[in-house]
Amino acid sequence: STRHHPTPDQIRNAQKLLSETRIFLPQLVSAVLHSPPSLQLPTHHHQTIQSSSSSSSSITTTTTIDPISSLRSLLIHRCQIDPSLGIELCWLLEAEVGRKWKALFEHRQQTGKRLILIVQADIAQAIATIGAEKASAFNLLQDAEMATAFGREREME
Repeated sequence: STRHHPTPDQIRNAQKLLSETRIFLPQLVSAVLHSPPSLQLPTHHHQTIQSSSSSSSSITTTTTIDPISSLRSLLIHRCQIDPSLGIELCWLLEAEVGRKWKALFEHRQQTGKRLILIVQADIAQAIATIGAEKASAFNLLQDAEMATAFGREREME
């Protein structure tokens, strides 16, 4: 099997994309956290049925457009591939969420270490402490921590 090696242009383009991702990370995080929910758009399909008496009917289905979830998934995936980007993302999110929630679960000797919550009751307690308006930032922080530290997605218990 022949192995395909990237061209110098492909390498430069990839490095430029990574650099731009870092530069625009605060805006990307803001878009994920503060954008409206996904859109549900009705789609009409017109169907003609051939028979002795030709008749036609219209079927309506719903299409969901959710670019923000795709952007969120892309950021988490980048954390798995590039832990240094993940650390930058975690810093941004900690600034958004604050550190009050960590005091609930950290022991004095563990201050500053990664803290990932997977038990639903702990997550609810943390969100009650920081406020519901910061819940999406908290959840993104937790997912980014998991992807950065362990290279995988967080699983809930």
